[in-house]
Amino acid sequence: EIQGIFEECELILNAEGIQCITPVSNSTMKWQIVKDIVHHDHYFFIRLCTGRAFVINCRTYSGDVPVSDIPQVVNSYLTHSRSQ
Repeated sequence: EIQGIFEECELILNAEGIQCITPVSNSTMKWQIVKDIVHHDHYFFIRLCTGRAFVINCRTYSGDVPVSDIPQVVNSYLTHSRSQ
């Protein structure tokens, strides 16, 4: 049995990276380690170069950015970070 792989967190996308806030931690993944964003069924996978991914469930998502705009926002930050 595999436990502890999935952990619920609040994701905040900003120019610095993806901030992941949990009840016990607050960390930021820089855009340089983000590989891409993939949409499959009702999920977005923000894949990292480390083999990990942030999973966003489109059905339960709540946030300031409309769920349909998430790929555009991620790709905009990725493009900007890679041009520097």
